Amino acid sequence: MRRMLGLGPVFSPGTRWLAAACALALAAGLARLADPGLWTDEIYTARWARLPWPALFGALRDSLHPPLFFALERVAAPLLGGGEAGLRLLSLLAGVGAVAAAFWAFRPVLHDRVCAAVAWFLVLSPQFLLYARMARYYALAALLAMLAHGLFVRLAVRLGRPRSWVLYAVAAAVLLYTSYLPLCLIIAHGVWAAFSRRRRELLWPWLGAVGGAFVLFAPWLIVLARGGGAAPDLLPPLVAKPTQAVMLLGFDLHALTASELLFPWEPAGVLGLLCGIWLLGMGVLAAVRRGLGRSVLLPAAAALMLSWASVSSLVSATPFVGLPARTLFLWPFAAAIMALGALDSAQRRSLRWTAAIGLALAWLAGWTHLYRGEHYMNPIYLTPGREVAGDLTREAEPGDAVLAEEDSGVNYYLEREESRVPVRDPLDPNAVRDLLARPGIRRVWWVRLSRDGTQRARPAAPTEAMLGAWGVPVDSMAYLEIDARYRAIKRVALGVPGYGHRIVVQRWQRRG
Repeated sequence: MRRMLGLGPVFSPGTRWLAAACALALAAGLARLADPGLWTDEIYTARWARLPWPALFGALRDSLHPPLFFALERVAAPLLGGGEAGLRLLSLLAGVGAVAAAFWAFRPVLHDRVCAAVAWFLVLSPQFLLYARMARYYALAALLAMLAHGLFVRLAVRLGRPRSWVLYAVAAAVLLYTSYLPLCLIIAHGVWAAFSRRRRELLWPWLGAVGGAFVLFAPWLIVLARGGGAAPDLLPPLVAKPTQAVMLLGFDLHALTASELLFPWEPAGVLGLLCGIWLLGMGVLAAVRRGLGRSVLLPAAAALMLSWASVSSLVSATPFVGLPARTLFLWPFAAAIMALGALDSAQRRSLRWTAAIGLALAWLAGWTHLYRGEHYMNPIYLTPGREVAGDLTREAEPGDAVLAEEDSGVNYYLEREESRVPVRDPLDPNAVRDLLARPGIRRVWWVRLSRDGTQRARPAAPTEAMLGAWGVPVDSMAYLEIDARYRAIKRVALGVPGYGHRIVVQRWQRRG
């Protein structure tokens, strides 16, 4: 079993460094885990975790989400209180596990010292912990991807045994039950097997294992097929502008190096980007010199290109949501390349130390922004639904009502606080019309979530027309101001409105 799993000496110096890295990751992740409030996708996680099992699987089928993470949340969240920290704890533990699994996965092809550096690059990255603290499947997918990759590496370098292919098939199936995109990594393993000159016999066992994985995954495919009708409505148009593709890749590179907790026009952002690019470049050269192209670079490059081709189709609908969160399972590869660059004795020590220290300083600024809840390049992660709901709870009076869309989080928090104020979805014209027709309703608080590409699917004009016929706007409150340079760049490069605040709450008064 030890040979099959490639455990090696348990108490080597590398594993002691790994233990310290995991302890730091857990401590850093637990700090202020309840802040900020749940953002749009986490709201859906929270709602689904409270559904009965049949309704949960129905919601997942209709939204095309794989079931494993949400089923685990359905079990864990009630035991952990159901608050923000309780919802995020499962992801955090998976993220810490992903750090350990990355050390284990690369151990057959990298020295223990490099593997320990891989773990530390992951732990010190504020971007990695940003995603690992979210109540979403990203961290769990990273953990399972590293387990699948570690099994394949051992089989490829003859440390595994034939029955390890069974474990690989199971790991691949469980991975697909968590996220569909890591299929790109499984395909990348096939690319490795196909181009492996020394191990030509790898391809057929890999095909058999992948076939077994799809047999295990088939029940969920059948559930999706029986759902029908949802998929065409969820598929957005392909990338329409070259600038969108360029900004997607640029955003991803910035997130991987400086982190999206730093704006690229800030000194710390520029420092992190330059130092990160240098480490990645030197790491690629080091991997080629060490003959690690097939075991480190090939699967990473193949999976990244396949993932980019898949996720780039979403750019028109969500311009600033790119690869980073969805491809967290590939971040250990980037950490391995950075670690090789930082430890490459062929480069001057002064250059390596300068790049590593520069990146660490940039990441320290990113950690500060993470805990302070500011400077997020993707403001969706700071959606202030909790703060808006708190203000409405304090200021609403009898005769008031609220119009709030589900992805704003306001209706979720009002429900959680057991508010008695009527809440309706402004996207439902009948519900809005019935609410305004009530004689007891004197004021309406309209929570308007600022949008980019999703505005086409959530038009506000009908609601505004009904409110205009019913009453007059009295005043408004704005939440989470967006950086002016950020808005200008988005407006010029993508042609989308550069909104000034994430949420604006308008108060309307009935005429007469």
